[in-house]
Amino acid sequence: MAWPRARMAICGLHNTTESPTSGSTPATLAVSVAGNLSVGPYTGTISVRFADGVIIPVQVSVTVDTVAGSAISVSPSALAFTYPLGGSVPAPQALQLTGSGAQTVPYVARAGSPANWLSVSPTSGTTPATLEVAVATAGLAAGTYNGTVAVNGGADVIPVTLTVAAASTALPTITAVVNSASYATGALSPGELITIGGSNLGPANPAYLTLDSNGNVATSIGGVTVSIGGTLAPLVYASSSQINAIVPYEVIGLSTANVIVNYLGVRSNGYGMETAAAAPGIFTQSSSGSGPGTILNQDYTVNGPNNPAARGSSITIYMTGEGQTNPNGVDGKMTTANTSGAGPVTPAPLLQVSALIGGVPALVEFAGEAPGVVSGVLQVNVQIPANTPTGDVPISVSVGTSSSQPGVTVSVQ
Repeated sequence: MAWPRARMAICGLHNTTESPTSGSTPATLAVSVAGNLSVGPYTGTISVRFADGVIIPVQVSVTVDTVAGSAISVSPSALAFTYPLGGSVPAPQALQLTGSGAQTVPYVARAGSPANWLSVSPTSGTTPATLEVAVATAGLAAGTYNGTVAVNGGADVIPVTLTVAAASTALPTITAVVNSASYATGALSPGELITIGGSNLGPANPAYLTLDSNGNVATSIGGVTVSIGGTLAPLVYASSSQINAIVPYEVIGLSTANVIVNYLGVRSNGYGMETAAAAPGIFTQSSSGSGPGTILNQDYTVNGPNNPAARGSSITIYMTGEGQTNPNGVDGKMTTANTSGAGPVTPAPLLQVSALIGGVPALVEFAGEAPGVVSGVLQVNVQIPANTPTGDVPISVSVGTSSSQPGVTVSVQ
């Protein structure tokens, strides 16, 4: 029979069904996809033939994003880029994908942004994987742009911010992140006090620690905030060239964490850091990471060459980077002593703490958060062995398998 000029689906995409397959206009065709496809993008064509013999192809795209029962972890949880007009395009940043239980899990990743300034590569594969997230700044005016990277159809959505600053705006720039006690570079640990170095990080006149309405160390001082792994960090000090912050306990479970400074609404570059269960460092009297440690003798006087500790006496060492505690650490909480008699006096490191004085193993009498100080400052009481060498001898404290920095001394008589 002669068909009227009507669109009829006569040839379908593999693994699709079309209904109805013939008829007259006006009409609506329903296209469905079979449920046995593996993860990945698919394209095909549905051909529509008219009564006069004209065939019009209709392209169909299908993306299978995830597999039932699988899960993927994405780190970090947010990304931020900054670009000064006329400057260099920001370097790409990395997203780490891992499957739950170390599974090999298929993934599909898509970038979404107005004007398509955001891209991600590769867009599909299997975990573990490292994705490269990049921005294109051509044609963008000064302002803040928001986009996302969606993994497996939105099961994980990572917000991405691009700050385009006028050429006259001085961008905060991070050049270094170190342990505030040891001044060592390396992985970040939960609760660790860190020092961020760079330029235009904060006010010319320094801002100091303040407490919020809950009595915890505030996450904003002097117009400065710091995000670590997507969580705001408590701040101890902020100036144009240096910020002292406390790593949020929320980095537990992350393999990497981006450090981002925001000063008066302008974001810095993202500074990527690995994370670790512990990164111990002993505070020193010179605030240089070496030399006489911040150590009290048994009579609470400061230990040093002119005030050594006796062998057999106890000393108190102050440090940071002990990691998670029992009970769990709380970001910015001021430590108070537990006088109930039940549980530890103060939160204690989950990992075992040990010490060497002059190369001799020393008895650790107490290891817990220092009372009256913000969570993340560890107090370790150690008895000096009777066979310890005298003089200014090296001291080290280990938390789990990680040791404090070399070059720190305690004076023994």
